[in-house]
Amino acid sequence: MTVDDIRDTIRQSVNRITGIAPAEIHDLSSYRDELGLDSLSALEVMVDIEYAFRIKVPEERLQTIQTPQRGGRIVLFTSRSPPSVISTI
Repeated sequence: MTVDDIRDTIRQSVNRITGIAPAEIHDLSSYRDELGLDSLSALEVMVDIEYAFRIKVPEERLQTIQTPQRGGRIVLFTSRSPPSVISTI
């Protein structure tokens, strides 16, 4: 799994939920302000990502994921780190 794979998967998830073209979804696009996701839609993106990468993001981290870049970092660290490291991201 590369960073580009993660980025593409997140963009595809946002695309499925919002209809926004993947090319228009940037790493620092705010889920709420720029992409128009409400909290339920943002959660749906994260559940989709958890399923795609076979990871579990701790619930306390979900609210901190406000951009595709942050989501990608969480995926990367969650898939490579023990649980004690994940909680510090």
